[in-house]
Amino acid sequence: MRCQFLAALLLCMILSPIAMAQTEGRAPPSCSESNFADISNSLSLDAGLCWKMNLGTLQPGDVYEVEINIINDAIDVLFFDQSTIQSYDLGQSYRSQFDSKSSIENASGGYTFHWKVPASINPKTWYIVLDNLDHDGDQGFGDQGGATSQISLDFTKLQDSYWTPFHDVLSVPTQSYQTLLSGDDLRLDSGTTIVLTAWALEGVADVYLQTKQMHDLYVSGGVGQLYITTTEMQSISNSDSTTWVVPNELEGEELVLIVDNTDNPVGGGDGSQDVRITVRVQLAPPIDPQISTTNLGITSIGVGLDLDSMSTPNLLGQIETLSWDFDDSVDLDGDGVFDNDAEQEGWQAVGIWESPGQKVVTLTAISKDSQIAKTDRTITVQDTAPPTAIISSSGQVISGGWKTNLNEEIPFSCSDSTDDDEVVLCTWTLDGEFYDENSTIALAWPNIGSHVLVLTVADPAGNSNSVSKNIAVDDTSIPVLDQSKLELLADSGVEGTPLKFSASAIDSYDQDYQLTYHWDIDPNVDSDKNGNTKDDPNYVGSEVEIIFEQTGRVDVVLTVFDQSGNTDSHPFSVNVAVESEPTSIFGILVVTLFIGVITMAVSMIGYRRWQGKIALELLTGRGLSESEAKAHIRMVSQKMKVPIFASASVIAGLDINQPVESSEEKAERAKQAQYDSIYGSKQQDPNAGFAPQNNTFQPVARQVSQGSQAAAADALAMFAEDETETIIESRNIQQPEKVVETKVNSGGIELPQNIKTKISAPPQEIIQEPKKVIDASRNISCPECNHQFMIKVPQGVDQAVVECPACNTDFGIEFA
Repeated sequence: MRCQFLAALLLCMILSPIAMAQTEGRAPPSCSESNFADISNSLSLDAGLCWKMNLGTLQPGDVYEVEINIINDAIDVLFFDQSTIQSYDLGQSYRSQFDSKSSIENASGGYTFHWKVPASINPKTWYIVLDNLDHDGDQGFGDQGGATSQISLDFTKLQDSYWTPFHDVLSVPTQSYQTLLSGDDLRLDSGTTIVLTAWALEGVADVYLQTKQMHDLYVSGGVGQLYITTTEMQSISNSDSTTWVVPNELEGEELVLIVDNTDNPVGGGDGSQDVRITVRVQLAPPIDPQISTTNLGITSIGVGLDLDSMSTPNLLGQIETLSWDFDDSVDLDGDGVFDNDAEQEGWQAVGIWESPGQKVVTLTAISKDSQIAKTDRTITVQDTAPPTAIISSSGQVISGGWKTNLNEEIPFSCSDSTDDDEVVLCTWTLDGEFYDENSTIALAWPNIGSHVLVLTVADPAGNSNSVSKNIAVDDTSIPVLDQSKLELLADSGVEGTPLKFSASAIDSYDQDYQLTYHWDIDPNVDSDKNGNTKDDPNYVGSEVEIIFEQTGRVDVVLTVFDQSGNTDSHPFSVNVAVESEPTSIFGILVVTLFIGVITMAVSMIGYRRWQGKIALELLTGRGLSESEAKAHIRMVSQKMKVPIFASASVIAGLDINQPVESSEEKAERAKQAQYDSIYGSKQQDPNAGFAPQNNTFQPVARQVSQGSQAAAADALAMFAEDETETIIESRNIQQPEKVVETKVNSGGIELPQNIKTKISAPPQEIIQEPKKVIDASRNISCPECNHQFMIKVPQGVDQAVVECPACNTDFGIEFA
């Protein structure tokens, strides 16, 4: 344990000086600081010192020329921005922080290069540090101090031309190359001038301009033509420059510009050491506006001609503005220059000219670097449109012309005729014969009549046009409508029905057949376009039949015309009623049939329900409960087809002797069957001794509700109005129920026959059953159908239920 402690102590003693040395080495350098503008062109920098010069806030993309001369002792010239300078100021490692392409370590002698401020979002402050010391962060590279150095420094901003796509210093490692421009950056118009300039900073390099195919061959290490002839700059050790113009065959083709530091192609540098070189590329694109037209540059007056300058070279976007002057014989802006009137601007334009002839169109192009170029094109403007002939006159206007009175002079002129150029000739023809070629004429006639005046006009190109007008020479008399007939005009009618109208008029000059009658049924619309909305010939003639298609009040204007166009009018109104709907016998029949069907259906349903209620009462009157009676009716309807108008007895099944048994009777019959199975059955009733002396029976009075009676009475009144009221009244009488007294004739019990045969009984006196005495037959009448029939009444019977053989109705009777 003690040995380990001693070893640790010894290690700490060894490492302590090293740690102290490192702490002392990280001390920040003490540099002199100044603005670059405040120092003279030369300065001395002693060994162990440094100088930090503030270059100011520099705009990204600006290019500066840097000239440095160092004598006596080498120093480090380092470029930092406002962020990276902190590493140097704090004594930290800075070799990865300074701008490597512009910084020079162990610099001695003269250096000239062009430095482009690196791109950044915002401008930055830049510094040049002149280092003549052993900086703790230089990692042993560069100058480590030594002696005093004499330094001269010049930092000048350069002004590049507008099209300078590359201007900067760059470093290229040995046996490699760097691409400066390619793609769309070097797609150029034919005629574009390229000026390449290079300044060597360190080493020997080559600069080549290639096509895309040449570049691909160069990259692959192939053999062949690797650069465009006359553009190469090989083995640049100081400075070099070349100029080249893009030929037509390479217009729009992709070109590639590289700095080569290899031993290929032959004739250039060998690529044995790293190089740094400044390269500047300057372009001079052509400013050459071009004019293209449609229709071979021929158009007509007033017709637009499409012009464009899309064929103008502009691959670099060198054109700033294009302006069009459509006629170099006119100075629209009054500046004394006839071909610079900017009538339209842009790559396309439409020219319109108001006169024929040869027109010189001038296109002026202004580039982004303010260069101006012009070109022109001659356009032929033809007069192809005919003039428009127009006759003007102060006469009274009528449809198709004018009218005048006898011996009254009327003037005519062609001055209102128009042409896209001018009217140079007016020719007048009257009634088919040449009359005059003056611009104005005057005419008069001694007789009434109609004449045709034709005007023909022509322009300088020989285009012509004619117009014809009618001249009516008439009298001044006015026709007058007959008031008596006007009072007889109809003032009402029916829509769609013809309505006759008649009118007449008299004229002191014209005959009746020479008068024209117009009936205008829409005075608010000028259908004949003569300027008068109230004289349209909707109907023509002194007698007309008018069919009105609209209802309500319709205004009508009657106008009579004579040959001279003189008129008289009469407005009136007609009240048009709506046309009544026609009566249809078919509709009546359909409605009647529908009502009949509904009535029959209601009657059938009512009658069936009425008879059903009576059938239910008949069955309940025979001792069945209501549920048993309904079940019996359903059984009957299942066994037979019951007609829709069946009577109550048919519905109840009484007309076919359908047995009617109540539940008690069915139980009694079952009991009797069981008894017969025990004691045997006999033809004679074993209970005959308990029967009454006669075969009288007690009729059962039918109980009918008041509602059923009322329904039956209503239905019977609908279908059997001829039935007597006595039947209805007889159904409403409640029969009094009589009490039947039963007398017992014998109280013994009779043994079964099979037992009695084994017992020898003493002879007994045979009791003779008294015979029933039949009274005389009775003639009775059915209360339902009044049918007369005969029945035989047994002796001693004073009540009975009888079934009518005609209607099968059961009813009760009493015998006095």
